[in-house]
Amino acid sequence: MMPNDSLKTANLSFEERLLFLSAFELSINDYLKNYNKSAYELCSSAYDYQKKYKRYQTYLKKRKEGISVPAIIGKKDFYKHTFTVNSHVLIPRPETEELVELAIYLIKKEFPKSSYRTLNILDLCTGSGVIGISVFDELKDEYNLNLTMSDKSKRALKVAAVNVKNILGNADIQIMESDLFNVFEKNRQWDIILSNPPYIPLKYKSTLQREVLSEPAMALFGGDDGLKLIKRIIKEAKYHLSDNGFLLFEADISQKDAIQRLSEANGYGKVEIINDLTMRPRFALLKRSS
Repeated sequence: MMPNDSLKTANLSFEERLLFLSAFELSINDYLKNYNKSAYELCSSAYDYQKKYKRYQTYLKKRKEGISVPAIIGKKDFYKHTFTVNSHVLIPRPETEELVELAIYLIKKEFPKSSYRTLNILDLCTGSGVIGISVFDELKDEYNLNLTMSDKSKRALKVAAVNVKNILGNADIQIMESDLFNVFEKNRQWDIILSNPPYIPLKYKSTLQREVLSEPAMALFGGDDGLKLIKRIIKEAKYHLSDNGFLLFEADISQKDAIQRLSEANGYGKVEIINDLTMRPRFALLKRSS
C-alpha cells in the first residue's frame, strides 16, 4: 500500500480501530485528535508506515482466522486495570468482574478489618491473574493481605507474573505451579479461595464462537459435564479453608443443582448459588463449617 491510498482512520470499524491503534502504537487520544487523517500521516516516515501497516495487516489476518482482538493485541481491560493476555490464557469476561465484586463484598462483610490482621487469599486456576490481582489491589489499603496465585500452566503463570509486576509493583505475591492443591501442604489454609475454573461441558464445544475455541482448551472445558475440576475443588478445598472460610467460584448456568448436591455431600455449612447480572445462576459460594 502506497501513501496516496493509505487507509483513512475514520473509515475503520470498531475492531479494526482497536487493531489499528495497537499496530500503529497510538493512544485513543491520538486517534481522536487525528480522526480524519490517513495512517501514513500519523507515521514518522515511509519506513515507519510500512512496518506498522504490515503489522496491522497481520493483525487483520489473525482476526479473520478467529483469534480474539485481546489475544492479538496482547491486552484486555478488566475491572479497573488493563491486563496483559495472550494465547496461553483465558481472555477474561465481564461476568468474572462480577466474581471480583462479590469477593470484595464478601471479604468486607465477613472479615472485618478490625478482626483480621492478615487475610489469606488463594486465586486457584489463576490464568492471567485478573481475579486475585483485582481483589488484592482493591483491598490492599484496608487489609494486610497474603495472596497466593496458582495454576497448572507454566505459560499462564508467566502472564500472571507480568500482570503482578505491572499492576501491583513490588507486592509480595506467591505464584505457584500446581494442579489445584497438589503442591500445597495438607495444613495450608486460606480464609477465602477464589476460582474461575474450566467449567464448559464438552457437549457445548460445537456451539462456541471461533474466537473462544482459539483459547486454551485446558482453561475452557471441564469434561463431559463441565464438572471435572469443580468436583475436585469442592472436595479438596474444605481441607484448605480456615474455620468459617469461604470458597467462591464461577460455573456454568447448567450446573446449579449438581454443585448444590456436591457441596452438601462434602459437608459445607453454607451453600449459595448466586445469579449474575442477567439473572442466571453463575457463582457458587460455599462456607466451611467450623
